[in-house]
Amino acid sequence: MSTLPSAFLLRMQDLLGSEYGDFLDALSAPSVHALRCVEKKMTSERLTALLPSLTPLSFLRGGFLVAEGERLGAHPLHHAGAYYMQDPSAMATVAALPFSIAGWRVLDLCAAPGGKSGQLSERLGSEGLLVSNEISSSRVRALLGNLERLGTENAVVTSLPPPAIAERFPEFFDLVVVDAPCSGEGMFRKYEGAAAEWSPAAVQAAAERGRHILDDAAATVAAGGYLLYSTCTFSEEENEENVTAFLAAHPEFSLVPVAEPVRAVTSDGIVRAGRPRDIALTRRFYPHKAAGEGQFLALLHREGGRRRELSAPTPQRPDKRREAEVRAALSELLGAPFEAPLLSAGEGWYTPPAALPLPPSAVLRAGVALGTLTGRTLLPHHHAYTALGDRFCRRVMLSAEDPRTAAYLHGEEIAAEGERGFAALLIEGAPTGGVKLSGGVAKNHYPKGLRSPNGLKPISPRR
Repeated sequence: MSTLPSAFLLRMQDLLGSEYGDFLDALSAPSVHALRCVEKKMTSERLTALLPSLTPLSFLRGGFLVAEGERLGAHPLHHAGAYYMQDPSAMATVAALPFSIAGWRVLDLCAAPGGKSGQLSERLGSEGLLVSNEISSSRVRALLGNLERLGTENAVVTSLPPPAIAERFPEFFDLVVVDAPCSGEGMFRKYEGAAAEWSPAAVQAAAERGRHILDDAAATVAAGGYLLYSTCTFSEEENEENVTAFLAAHPEFSLVPVAEPVRAVTSDGIVRAGRPRDIALTRRFYPHKAAGEGQFLALLHREGGRRRELSAPTPQRPDKRREAEVRAALSELLGAPFEAPLLSAGEGWYTPPAALPLPPSAVLRAGVALGTLTGRTLLPHHHAYTALGDRFCRRVMLSAEDPRTAAYLHGEEIAAEGERGFAALLIEGAPTGGVKLSGGVAKNHYPKGLRSPNGLKPISPRR
């Protein structure tokens, strides 16, 4: 780890007191690696049978520490979306919710690269709606790619500034998650160069930005709804001070306790003069307290009432003939009538999770990208394979150690028997991508940008 700024160390010594030495010892130790099982693709039991070296995290079912030296980011199951590489402290944010959110309307306001959106999507279930927003045009591409790999079906991806989100969604969401851009002190151990970019001025700038984002987020929370605020930094300016300022400006909100398993591995928020006593309900994730990096989180509740219903613009109906052709093609792929809603945008076809009060120009992805229609042939999008692949009539089933798996992920054609046509390819049962079967050969439809550049060696079974 690079040398840490002396001003940062003095601040941490003041903040931690007698725990400061333990904190420094933790920062000098190697950073940890962890992953979260994506239950939509694979159960935790199945994943640990395939990767028995994983160690469960205490506060989250499906969260695991990765053994030192294992490079699971290159494993076929990572390509398959069976798990998401994520720091334990980042997993703790969504795990802190002490209630079910199934069927809720949820906004992830600063969503890239998509780890928290993936967690939220799973907890929402098929009846829920997730709006994943990322203002950065470069980072939103990573968000789209990750949600696609995870096979997310209930998310709408947007790239709007927070004030525009506040204007379009007044009091609309049951839960709003703000993982605010911050000074990144919690990532000093993990990312070389992070400490070099730190300064007290950068902390102040990040704190001010966070306050503005929180104000915009508050406008979108429905009466009786919740706001979950988090950062990956230790600074009080960005954490407790921002929450204190927010509560003063928004007296309709109050702090509430987080889930007990997360409380058990975190420390209380810092109580100082001028802050409300219940600021201690906010949580601090420290590397000397639990495996992981730094994180702060606060769960706030808006006083009761009913959420506001917004009138959605009348959607433009797709061309009936082409819609019928798309439905027929999907029914042939899936072996059952496709009756879900359809949306066309340009040449693409989507199945959106719900009507939204947003014009099409504001939406980058609505639900599942199904494919493009050429003549009467629907060319499936990669997202259709990852989200719906286990429902395809034609499927190529591979194990992680099958040599064809490495070949497929490298972009090669592989041998596979089956009826001629588009087929989903599944690795250990997890929908991964697509192929086109013809004469005992599976022509590769795995996107070039996702392929393993040097191929993968076959994965030996771990006993």
